[in-house]
Amino acid sequence: MTWHLRLGHPGPRVLEHLVNHSLGARIKGITTVQCDGCGQGKAKRQISRATRTTEMEPGDRSPKYILDWKSPYERFHEGLAGKDNDSPTRIQRPNQSHLKVYGCKAFALTRGSLKGTERTRKLAPRAWIGYLVGYDSSNIFRIWNPVTNQVVRTRDVVFNEEQVFSGSIDMIKNDLAQVDLEQLKEWLNANTTEDKSIAEEEEEEDSEAQSTGATVVSTTAAFEDEGVTEVIDEEEEEILDSITVKGDHTSTFEDFYPTPPQTPPPGDLLAAAFHGMRISKYTSPPVRRRRRVEPWHAVFHAGTQSSPTVVESTQATRAEVARRQRKPPRQSAGSATITIAEINVARAQPGSINNLHQSQLPAPPKRHHDLVEPHFPVINPRKGKPRHQRHPLADLFLQAERDHLQSHEKTGSWEEVSRHSDQIQGNQILDCMWVYTYKFNTRGFLAKCKARLVVRGDQQRVNHAEENYAATLAVRSFRAVLALAARFDLELKQFDAVNAFVNAKIDEDVYMEMPTGYRRPSRVLKLKKALYGLRKSPLLWQKELTATLTKLGFKALPHEPCMMIRKGCLIFFYVDDIVVAYRKNDSHIANAAISGLKAKYELTGGEDLRWFLGIEIHRDRARRYIWLSQTAYIDKIAELAQSDDLPRTPMGLRELPPYEGIATRQSTRLYQRKVGSILYTAVITRPDVAFAVARLARFNQNPGPEHHRAADQVLRYLHVTRSLALRLGGGDYLRVASDASFADNSIDRKSSQGYAITLFGGLIAWRASKQDTVTTSTTEAELLALAQAAKEGLFIQRLIAEMAIKLDDDVLVLECDNTNTISLVTKEIAVLQTKLRHVDIHNHWLRQEYQRGKIHVKYVPSKKMVADGLTKALNADNHQEFVRMLNLEDIQLLT
Repeated sequence: MTWHLRLGHPGPRVLEHLVNHSLGARIKGITTVQCDGCGQGKAKRQISRATRTTEMEPGDRSPKYILDWKSPYERFHEGLAGKDNDSPTRIQRPNQSHLKVYGCKAFALTRGSLKGTERTRKLAPRAWIGYLVGYDSSNIFRIWNPVTNQVVRTRDVVFNEEQVFSGSIDMIKNDLAQVDLEQLKEWLNANTTEDKSIAEEEEEEDSEAQSTGATVVSTTAAFEDEGVTEVIDEEEEEILDSITVKGDHTSTFEDFYPTPPQTPPPGDLLAAAFHGMRISKYTSPPVRRRRRVEPWHAVFHAGTQSSPTVVESTQATRAEVARRQRKPPRQSAGSATITIAEINVARAQPGSINNLHQSQLPAPPKRHHDLVEPHFPVINPRKGKPRHQRHPLADLFLQAERDHLQSHEKTGSWEEVSRHSDQIQGNQILDCMWVYTYKFNTRGFLAKCKARLVVRGDQQRVNHAEENYAATLAVRSFRAVLALAARFDLELKQFDAVNAFVNAKIDEDVYMEMPTGYRRPSRVLKLKKALYGLRKSPLLWQKELTATLTKLGFKALPHEPCMMIRKGCLIFFYVDDIVVAYRKNDSHIANAAISGLKAKYELTGGEDLRWFLGIEIHRDRARRYIWLSQTAYIDKIAELAQSDDLPRTPMGLRELPPYEGIATRQSTRLYQRKVGSILYTAVITRPDVAFAVARLARFNQNPGPEHHRAADQVLRYLHVTRSLALRLGGGDYLRVASDASFADNSIDRKSSQGYAITLFGGLIAWRASKQDTVTTSTTEAELLALAQAAKEGLFIQRLIAEMAIKLDDDVLVLECDNTNTISLVTKEIAVLQTKLRHVDIHNHWLRQEYQRGKIHVKYVPSKKMVADGLTKALNADNHQEFVRMLNLEDIQLLT
């Protein structure tokens, strides 16, 4: 019976043929069928128009008598194979393993469950209830929500094929019988947003198909222009969310249930039952009206974005259709500050295109469709606004596409194969997409337009046994190398590997659709190189580069795989950014390594290190100082602040309390963006805001207005002090300072702790955090902080030794401002009176390392303790002294 329903209600003769010809491995001995749907004239398979976009209907996959017991799918591919001279005629039977009973109940995971943000809310819904209406692929299902009238594309879903949607209200009410409405109202705060209707999406798809069809050319013909693009050094855009939502608001439910035509839709029946609203007969098109989603709806759209339900009332019928509320769109081609005419004038003058500032440019195109001329009316009469306009810099981006494809042709990144060849059978064909961005010079003016082809690696089947992890350079290791460069006056040369991933060969069979705008019928690409987007590409490139450097005589550091050394030459890399550090008398080793890399890869650069991952590097070789600055980045994130204050400190002295209310989704996202932006500066070059951002991060899940004001204060402080740069150099020692603030968190009474590690006069590592456990005394809190600082210091000590650097003192010096803690570690008869086993373990470990002669603990007063500002908020005068001890200096005064 299950397969009878899955295959679209075939008769006994069809099922018998499936059994006899082994077309249904799970069908055993079915000769008669008793189905209520068949008795009622076979239940209609399409619940909504959204099912028209399904990958393949069950009826197209079932064998039919009129087709000589072949399915339409099989006959179609037989005819297609006959037209394709490159493909042999072979039997292609449809894959039916993923089919489920049409209209069965589905439990789809919520967004919060997928992202892991609801783990602390034990009673929060983990899934919402919907019904299967189609397939987008073998593992992506289309789930219909009868309450919000939405169709959601999702992969993470569980089906109950014994329950099929029948249109009855009682069926849905029973699902909510045990739900407490007040609890649901407290758990979920469902916001109403607007999504594209099916009709709008179909129009856009048709438009895109027409545009793309007009630009289909041979791949070889598209590679005629010379030139190879650089690797994009900006962070690539996120490819796709794991779930996308599409709402159908243009069609009535009349199409869903044609018998009788006056029967209102179940979703509206529910709304009427609970809200007392009148549902009119379908004598006129329904009018949309937005209303707040009630708590009982939460089960059906928990974790999804709901759309307005189609409901009619006397008042709504006389009113105009409410305008859809959308999020403020990003600047697009149609709203650009520079027009196509201005671009053409600029291109007519040599060099003028490079005079365009980033503030004048429109947002980069999102897809290839934005680069082609529209082949349909520009104005959408239904909305009265432009439907599609060509991007003002479309010609430059199209040229960037051709240059990028030509570079792939030179490297042999793929080969064309027939879609119907035997080697493809059983293999997944991944989609691809174009990613566009601008390249600016150091002054913010346009240097070039860039395009990159990215594989849809998110579509790859997950293989948990496969190794995909690729190491990246730790920022503390980067600062440690620059501290060495400042102390020993090392040369620093920077290089960039063009199309780095493409240099690595792929170790499995991967097939990809041809790029949008350059596709050919019945042809796909078999990848030979690791393209951007594949899960294993970073790892394959790391192995490739490491193997090349190993052949050149370099050895990787055990504690930092992204650093390799050969005698007096050190090479470190972050993906495609490569830096060579060496003494002048070891220049022959460095030049040999650079020549070896250039012989195998296309490298650009070779100048002195000035920028690395958005960090500006200043150098005074006469005094042997290096400064690290993030002025440009701070100017960018300062726009997030909703204040114009000029604070002298990043945080006030008063502790921030939790927010008593419930933050909106928009408020939470904005707050998290602020905190994340501050955090990046705090871990790279600005330890003076480390404590502040550690405090702010505790309210990420439910921020209030006071927390927003506190985050704005940090942003404004960073902007006021944006010229401060972290100075490295000026010393000959390794020092580790630790401090703790006992029970300073009034909510859970856990202590704050921090450490700061100084190498050759420059701060290379620091941390401000809250201890994982509650301690019962200041001594215990200081002891836990000292243990963490000691472990980090020993790691840095081993890392320096692997770089062939010999320190004057092999003993690690720890600085502490608590005499009782020092006594517990250094005195032989000192005993810690505690019943906390984890504290006692840390105490014994510190005593062990002290007795082995690996560490030495030194007393430093709190006023001279550099880690003191990492554990508490300071007033203006003390904070100024803290900044001085961190060696943060105004780079503008120095230059």
